[in-house]
Amino acid sequence: MLLSNNASAPNTCVKELETQMKKKAWSIFGLILVVVFAAITLVSHFKGGCTSMIECTSGSMPMKCHWTFIAATFVGLAGMVMGIVATMLEATDGRRAAVIGAMVSAIVVILIVSPIGIGTCAHADSMCNSTATIVYVLSAVAIILAIVMGVKADSAEAEKPKMTL
Repeated sequence: MLLSNNASAPNTCVKELETQMKKKAWSIFGLILVVVFAAITLVSHFKGGCTSMIECTSGSMPMKCHWTFIAATFVGLAGMVMGIVATMLEATDGRRAAVIGAMVSAIVVILIVSPIGIGTCAHADSMCNSTATIVYVLSAVAIILAIVMGVKADSAEAEKPKMTL
């Protein structure tokens, strides 16, 4: 009887350690997601679009890339909030919802910066096109992280055997 109690103690310690490691991995992925969205926000805000103005009959106004990166800044902030929420939540459904929100934010950033959305200048060497490339790469990283986090949101489901012979 005494031997069986000692034999089960390491199993519970191992399970507790696995649970703590999964929580830590989730927190690390969430932190990386928040950092990626913070980078999208900072690059969009500080590097932004072209600084020249368009001369119109009513006066001068910023080019369209200026408005593109203002919109990308705000959507990046929303994605950052979703990443923070996903990191803090414990419930599987809440985690998945926040991760889906973060993924949608990254997709919206891509659509805003692309010609489908507001877009950037037609000049290939303008500053806004280099900023758009950085934002595209960061958004792709955010989408990949959101997919991985969405799959790993339910640790109990991930532990189940996938296929038996």
